[in-house]
Amino acid sequence: VFLSQGTPASLVRYRVDEDQSPYSGSIFDVEKGSGRVITRVNLNEQPSVTFKLVVIAFDDGEPVKENRTLVEITVLQPSRIPIFTQEEYR
Repeated sequence: VFLSQGTPASLVRYRVDEDQSPYSGSIFDVEKGSGRVITRVNLNEQPSVTFKLVVIAFDDGEPVKENRTLVEITVLQPSRIPIFTQEEYR
């Protein structure tokens, strides 16, 4: 189904499923408009830890449609900025 730009169903937003990820949801957040995962706390004291975060994508259609996905975030080396190659974005 093709939806024209600007309809409620065409606007996808994101949020953390707090029920599925209560601990990780207190450490990470998701930008509502972009879906970008951001940290709420300094992770320098959490080396070699994997966090699991359930993110919900939803629209404002009638009825509202949503989907969930599990995002796993592993802190490998604190205080280091990750660098991703184009190959990792496939």
